[in-house]
Amino acid sequence: MARHIKAVAHYMGADVVQIAAAHPNYLYATGGGRYVQDGTAKDEYAKHTPEQLARKFPYIIMATTAWDYNKLQAHRHLIGDAAYHISQIKGNMILKALEGYIKELGYTALRGVAVPQAVGIASGVGELGRNGLVINKKFGARVHMPDPIMTDLPLVADGPVDIGVDDFCKICRKCADT
Repeated sequence: MARHIKAVAHYMGADVVQIAAAHPNYLYATGGGRYVQDGTAKDEYAKHTPEQLARKFPYIIMATTAWDYNKLQAHRHLIGDAAYHISQIKGNMILKALEGYIKELGYTALRGVAVPQAVGIASGVGELGRNGLVINKKFGARVHMPDPIMTDLPLVADGPVDIGVDDFCKICRKCADT
């Protein structure tokens, strides 16, 4: 089922799709979380603790979209801003559609309660860079991570990756010296 969900997300336009095993540390505090698109799922689970949510929804799906490299080169102009916003909108549309698809399969799907960066690292989207961004092997720091989907759909979790970001940061030091 994990391969199927990843294939569906890629078909919808996701660039990187990974799955993490849920852990309370990846979730916002009780009553916290971000705005959930339709509002209904969050209301139902608003009083659940992170521990309860991690037990109820054992998997978290992270589908990312990459910022357009050429548009991003104009990052201090409206064109550069557009690269970010287009990626953000695209990612939210993909995850909203994937959330609906999981619900159509008869499972529960919930967005807005998991911290995207924590899930991105735990699922293997990339590693945390010194710049505070998740760095992906293919796209670098150009991955936009919208609110991931927590679900009770039976999946197989991916694990964290080591792509050498820490070693590179020790040598480069560009962020540290700037």
